[in-house]
Amino acid sequence: MRILAAIVFLAISCWAQAQAQTSSESKSPRIGVFLVADTPFWNHVALFARAAGESVGAEVEVFNAQLSRVNMMRQLDWAASGQKGQFDALVFPNFLHTAVYMIEVCERQRIVCVLFNSDLDDEERSLLRLPERRFHAWSGHLKPNDRAASAAMAQALVVRGRDLVAQRPLTMVGINGFRADAPAVAREQGMREVVDASDEVQLRQVVYTDWSGEDAYHRTLRLNQRYGGLDLVWSANYRSTTGILRALKMAGVQPGQDVFVNSFGLGSDIFQQLADGEIEITAGGHFVEGAWAVVLAADALSTPEPARELDVIPTPLLLVARDNLSHVQLALARLEQEPERVFEVDFQQFSRSGMPYPQRYEFSFDPVLDALLRAPGCSPCSKPEPGF
Repeated sequence: MRILAAIVFLAISCWAQAQAQTSSESKSPRIGVFLVADTPFWNHVALFARAAGESVGAEVEVFNAQLSRVNMMRQLDWAASGQKGQFDALVFPNFLHTAVYMIEVCERQRIVCVLFNSDLDDEERSLLRLPERRFHAWSGHLKPNDRAASAAMAQALVVRGRDLVAQRPLTMVGINGFRADAPAVAREQGMREVVDASDEVQLRQVVYTDWSGEDAYHRTLRLNQRYGGLDLVWSANYRSTTGILRALKMAGVQPGQDVFVNSFGLGSDIFQQLADGEIEITAGGHFVEGAWAVVLAADALSTPEPARELDVIPTPLLLVARDNLSHVQLALARLEQEPERVFEVDFQQFSRSGMPYPQRYEFSFDPVLDALLRAPGCSPCSKPEPGF
């Protein structure tokens, strides 16, 4: 009788364990996404994160730090403590140098985490003992490929400059942001790659600003006075571009005819500058990294890897010139008017779950634009507000 009871107990235990395992396997993973503020840019990050979560079968919850690094760290502490049910993964930017703290919390709690839309400085890398340290929880680091986008735009300026000047090297200056800011560093590297590889360009000087249009305006005036006859002006962001254009016009130089300029960002003002011929090309779309980060976190949860060195994955920026301007304007206008259309994008196609490690991620804007453009009922469409 005891033997029979033991057999029955064992059978029930096995059944219960199997049921629990089945329930656990069928449960959607919970992914927390941390935002800096309630702004157009970060709201788009949240939108794309939620859409990707639906595609990959994950429940996404958004936390808004309201521009407070203390809030962001407290929110992460709360999410990592499991007070509202266990989060399986946490996704966050390096807002005001919070990343080291947040990564260490996730490592202690063994909660999968992904750093996105930002980089680490040398001190942070040292604190995390990169690159020699291997991580269990920190599963990915996404950052916009500013370097490649900047190189592509610098090359576009050179091509346009050749139309203007045929017999001598092109004269170029650069207007960057803060010298030590990671985006400024990466963007300048991309520009210099093109200059260094060409004997058609003379880079006279790169100056550094506080990223404002006013600072860029005054510095462009001085550069034009110092060198005169500028052919190309490379810009590191859209505010700088506005100041550059104002300074050139003040000096009697016509952008798009006498000198060629780029921008860095998407938005109605930038698109108008492009349509008017004042700039040649721009790049942006960092907000889509909200989707890529969720895909990466979901992959890490479904195919956990042993402790390993961290992969840094550059994500593409959308390049916009006059030949694809109307296409992009229409797509982004639909995003503003019918944001739910983002949920028609199949973000699962970008997943590398189940594939042998390592597998290269092939993130792309094309499916996003296609999904927005095939949506019905957009006539007429307004242009998107700045902030992309």
